[in-house]
Amino acid sequence: MMRMVLVVALTVLGASGGIAQAADKARGPKIEACLAAAQTVDAMRACKRIVFKPCVQEPENRDSTHGLVMCNEREADEWSALLEARTAALTARDGYRVEALMAADAAWRAWVEVECSYHRAEAMGGSAEGVITTGCQSDLMADRVIVLTWLLRGNEFY
Repeated sequence: MMRMVLVVALTVLGASGGIAQAADKARGPKIEACLAAAQTVDAMRACKRIVFKPCVQEPENRDSTHGLVMCNEREADEWSALLEARTAALTARDGYRVEALMAADAAWRAWVEVECSYHRAEAMGGSAEGVITTGCQSDLMADRVIVLTWLLRGNEFY
């Protein structure tokens, strides 16, 4: 019986780190819930860093470069999952402009790489490079998710 429960749990969570990911997500506020409750773009922007902030307060992450990078990555993982979901939803809903969405997505990804490279240059090869890079990527991904979320709600962003 116990073996069956374990097999089901591994299947549900995914054998490649699903258990650890579930534990990570249980630690802090959920970005998805924050976005769902937000009624304005400014309120959605307040959802940024809600995973990062409590993460850096954990004793093992406090005052360490590795902890800051890991917390940025934890936040980025949630935004990344939301980005994939929002992109899929827009693709399904707006089939007539999928090609334009894919082109915009490719251009956005290239811009993120260059933009974060610019910010990373501030560290001049120092230990803060990872912190700056992961923070930049997470923040810009959050901005993209917010735009796509707003569009999915039937609003125009511009």
